[in-house]
Amino acid sequence: TMDKTIPSKVFDYLAGGKPILYGLRGEAAEILQRTEGNIYYETSQDLADAAITLLDNYNEYASKAAYNRKLVKDEFLREKMTEKLANSVFQNE
Repeated sequence: TMDKTIPSKVFDYLAGGKPILYGLRGEAAEILQRTEGNIYYETSQDLADAAITLLDNYNEYASKAAYNRKLVKDEFLREKMTEKLANSVFQNE
């Protein structure tokens, strides 16, 4: 299912270092939940409420969302992912 995939745009959005409103599930949601500056929604009403919450508290969310950039840099750059894969594949040698 789509719950096991991570849209590549997630990493682009994280690199922006801004708050993200997301309705994703699965692994992508788990990544976005790691930053308190991102807001999850399920329904269209939830999205509207999340947008209002974000607008009303933008500075707070923006401050927390600055971690998005660090998260993607520290854990999800292609070089980091390649290193993790290599370590996993060659750990028994």
